[in-house]
Amino acid sequence: MQCKACHTPIAANAIACPSCGVTKPKSMSSRSKKWLLTATVVAVIIIVIIPMVASLLWMQSN
Repeated sequence: MQCKACHTPIAANAIACPSCGVTKPKSMSSRSKKWLLTATVVAVIIIVIIPMVASLLWMQSN
């Protein structure tokens, strides 16, 4: 495995690069993934579904 910043070889279980000190990025926790999924679903509802329903209701009233 190589450091993304300085390309020095580092151990797979290293927390930081021994050469430049840059820490390895952590993978997303399951809690973060759930939050991201929830935020995406809410954004889709706000951006797509609500205007579509409002448009249908407006078309029915005219």
